[in-house]
Amino acid sequence: METKIPRNINDLSQKGIMNLFQGKEVSLFGVKISKIVESLNVELQNIKIEERRTDLVFLLEDDSLLHLEFQTDYKQRDLTRFLIYDALIHEQHKQRKVTTVIIYSAGIKRKDFALNFETLIYCPYVIFLEEIDGDEILQELEDKSLNKQSFDVEDILNLLFNSFMKSDILEPEERAIRLIKVANAIEDLDVREMAKATTIGIMGKFLPVEQMMKLSEVLMMIDPLMALVNKVAEEVAEKKVAEKIAEKLDEKVAEKVAEKAVEKDLETAKKMLEKQLNVSLIAEITNLNLAVIEDLQLQL
Repeated sequence: METKIPRNINDLSQKGIMNLFQGKEVSLFGVKISKIVESLNVELQNIKIEERRTDLVFLLEDDSLLHLEFQTDYKQRDLTRFLIYDALIHEQHKQRKVTTVIIYSAGIKRKDFALNFETLIYCPYVIFLEEIDGDEILQELEDKSLNKQSFDVEDILNLLFNSFMKSDILEPEERAIRLIKVANAIEDLDVREMAKATTIGIMGKFLPVEQMMKLSEVLMMIDPLMALVNKVAEEVAEKKVAEKIAEKLDEKVAEKVAEKAVEKDLETAKKMLEKQLNVSLIAEITNLNLAVIEDLQLQL
């Protein structure tokens, strides 16, 4: 099974997409969907596979459901998993119609994405970001921001998913920096901050743990959205990364404790010196270096 996506990243992406596209007609890279009404947190019950949580599900204006899945690799069995998801979503939500869109990041070539069981055919919409020139689109977005042109719905979509489109020239770190700078040029404050947050949230769905942690360090240096970026990176981190963070925190705590202990020993040594006790005895009791105690004696 794939690494489970942390709940806060689901919420971040879901809330961002809803706020950015609520009440708007959206064509999701050619797949036209009705207006978003609300996001749904779907936890699938009575399902005998490890991952029971869908990526994103939205209630649409036409009373149907939009089910989005983000994938970085292709496994044929994933289609069976999504079919089970859709059947359960349909059952749990008043038998509403479900439209499923699977978004594959760059590197996944177009394949046959349909299941045919004779009496049942499952054919979700599939988007291959490998087929979209991310470098060209990023340049168009940068030109728009430089010319202070307003961003439409399609521009926002291109901004959110640009990190996972095909690129022949940009490293992920450089592209992330340029995307955040483009987002910073959006005039509407609410849209600007939500676009940045959602871009980061979607990055957390696609990018490996180590790369997400590295990107968080880069973005924190260039963008005021420090707390959010850091939170996403920490939540994305697997156990080994979390342990490294814990080690660093333990080191800092140990340093603070040691500093307090030294301060206490110095105060004790001063009092002993004032009572004219032997410096060797003071060193033994306080664990301070003999030279430190002698220097302290000269200061009194």
